[in-house]
Amino acid sequence: MKKINVSKPIFGDEWVTSTEYILPDGTKTNNKPESMTQLFNNKLVYKDDPRIILRGKLDSFQAELILYIFQCRTQYQVSPDLLTQLRELLVYSRDILKHEVLNTALPAQTLLTWTYDEIRQRSHNPLAYYQLEQMVLIDDSFQTVVILLNILRAKIREIELVAVQAFKNDIQDRHQSLITGLNRMSSCFHILMYQEMAFFFSQES
Repeated sequence: MKKINVSKPIFGDEWVTSTEYILPDGTKTNNKPESMTQLFNNKLVYKDDPRIILRGKLDSFQAELILYIFQCRTQYQVSPDLLTQLRELLVYSRDILKHEVLNTALPAQTLLTWTYDEIRQRSHNPLAYYQLEQMVLIDDSFQTVVILLNILRAKIREIELVAVQAFKNDIQDRHQSLITGLNRMSSCFHILMYQEMAFFFSQES
């Protein structure tokens, strides 16, 4: 049987587990209450803090994306690039979570080989790239893979709103970089919907 690595992801030397914690009111304690968790280093917040909710949403999204990657690999006919693309988006979502936890900016980067501007162009003009008109609504007549991609697109849009809610009282450049990254990620899922429809039509012809 293949050995599976289940070790906890390491975010970097900046993240430490403390023996002394700072409570929201500024007092210190050696015991972390079960209703609280670390926001940064030894600073504790309640588990319903907007940034903790954001982390939980990203965690849930990644779990769903892993399931969909498995389903696409084992159950559905997909375009040759889709599995690699979905795995890259999984890594990217983990990168967003890492930078949120470390309170650092997400570097602008290419995603699925495209710059942020190219992602926007493809998402807004699918006719030029995939010979398909802009979608307004999809329904149950679409391919299963397209429906799954639409679920992921919608969930990332929800997470973007959670991020805005978490940062809106003090949006700094590092926070805006995370919001921009989430926006471009949702656009990537939108693009992949067109990609898979175009692939499906090519197989029919």
